[in-house]
Amino acid sequence: MTKIKAIVSILLVLSLMFGIAACGKDKGGDETTVEETTAEETAGETSANDETSAAETSEPASGDETSAAPSETQAQTEAPSQNPGNNSKFPVGTDKAAIVEFYNKAANAVKAYKGTLKVTRKSGAYTKIEKFDVPLVGGSVRKLAEDKLPNDWDKAQPKTLTFNNGVAKDGDKDRTLAEVLPPEKAEYMSKLTPAGVKSAECKLEGSNAKVTITLVEESSTSLDFVPPHHSSCLDTLKLSSADLDPFTIKNAKVTYKGATITAVINEAGQLLSLQVREPAYVEGNVGYSALTFPAAISGGYNADYTFVW
Repeated sequence: MTKIKAIVSILLVLSLMFGIAACGKDKGGDETTVEETTAEETAGETSANDETSAAETSEPASGDETSAAPSETQAQTEAPSQNPGNNSKFPVGTDKAAIVEFYNKAANAVKAYKGTLKVTRKSGAYTKIEKFDVPLVGGSVRKLAEDKLPNDWDKAQPKTLTFNNGVAKDGDKDRTLAEVLPPEKAEYMSKLTPAGVKSAECKLEGSNAKVTITLVEESSTSLDFVPPHHSSCLDTLKLSSADLDPFTIKNAKVTYKGATITAVINEAGQLLSLQVREPAYVEGNVGYSALTFPAAISGGYNADYTFVW
């Protein structure tokens, strides 16, 4: 019975690895239509058999502006050069570096904002046991472990807080933007660099820009591992070897599968919404006393934010 309790405790410790710390898209057309005004040349119609009309047409009276065709230069000057939706402030069609810089600037401006800002957040974790080869123990222990693993994303409810000067009342507590937005308690929201980005895209969504960034995969065999790219813009696992005592995880591998950040940013550079999908995978051998068995868990952390300025 003691061994069974130990195994269950180990699984609960593993489940903490997916309790990623966090205090806690209106889809428009991507195509913009550029209306080009083409100057229409006006020319007098001359009858081939009417010499008098031809003469009058070739020599218009002074002040008769309607008979003169506008020049090509005038036509180009009068034509609109750009639809308002094709905002040059948005790095549409640019490289990763420009898109990452654009996102960082908008994200960091949120945590630095001192005016009134309404933030709605929904967040939660999900986990699934992929491998659970426990010797001498029946399936009831696996079922117990599955019931204990964090899977609150599907039932998570959005919560709205109104911040003034970076602080909001949450019941009887004060919460700061630095606490509510990732990374937890950091004064910045993103220090992401192109080196940490697998792909980046910026496209128009109505009058706004939609930025989608996927991070590179990061992994380590150390439970103390802090992935440099994920931690530069997101909350990550907070677990050390000391937290597992007296249990051990042997030959462990923690893998951040490459989080995806999706943000909508308006023409003023303000973040309107943020969606985070951060999958992870943990595998290794769990040991306690003389008992050792392989285990693997997949899961991750999701968070959705909307901002009203």
